[in-house]
Amino acid sequence: MEENNIKNIKLLVIFTLFVALVAIFNSLDKEVRMTQDLSRVIYVSAEAEKTVIPDAAKINFTMIRTNSNLEEATNSVNERISDLLKNLEDLKIEEKDIKTKNYAVYPEYSYDYRNIDPIERKTFLGYKVSQSIEINILNLENVEKVLSLVSDLNVDSVSGPDLYVSNEEEILENLRAEAIEKAKVKKEKLEDELGIKLSKIVSFSEGSNTSPYAARAYQSEQFSLDTTSFAQANIPVGESELKKSVTITYQIGN
Repeated sequence: MEENNIKNIKLLVIFTLFVALVAIFNSLDKEVRMTQDLSRVIYVSAEAEKTVIPDAAKINFTMIRTNSNLEEATNSVNERISDLLKNLEDLKIEEKDIKTKNYAVYPEYSYDYRNIDPIERKTFLGYKVSQSIEINILNLENVEKVLSLVSDLNVDSVSGPDLYVSNEEEILENLRAEAIEKAKVKKEKLEDELGIKLSKIVSFSEGSNTSPYAARAYQSEQFSLDTTSFAQANIPVGESELKKSVTITYQIGN
């Protein structure tokens, strides 16, 4: 009985090793075939580009108010924001293009670290209410007007305008289609020149490249805004290059 068990164990071990070896050989054969397939490919690249002029801009500003009374601090911010929204409506700037990026309310304290008592060293100064807003301007003629309106609020910081192309995604999609057509033409030319047939597409990749628009025309933090300086602001728009590149990998053969 014991001898039979030993034989069965040996047979099981031999069978397991055989199965493992078959699996290894199949894997190696598959990798060899894959390597051979990859060595019989040609990469065809093409790109398309377009010069664009920014037609929109974004302006961000933050208003901070501090008061010992939370309600008064909140109302101070809300009233000024409400006045701004009314004026922006007159400029045909829709509500969907005005977005609150951040809103915060928190108590503010001063600390006298000479006092060893951790409670008495802290003095309550008031409540600070902070609201940050982003304005999307689809008509560049309104940029200076919006900056002037923002300055009237006595805001604490403002950045922008950040210029951009409103339909950039659509332009890039069109450029991709154009680049693909160029790659197809190049592929047919290669077939004629090399006397080969490029049939199956093995892979496809794409990339985008956007040169920067004009730098921010105005940026400041914790400053006193001057409406007159905004009214006389010179905001260059400039141009930008949008570029789309594609690479198509073709397998050689039928």
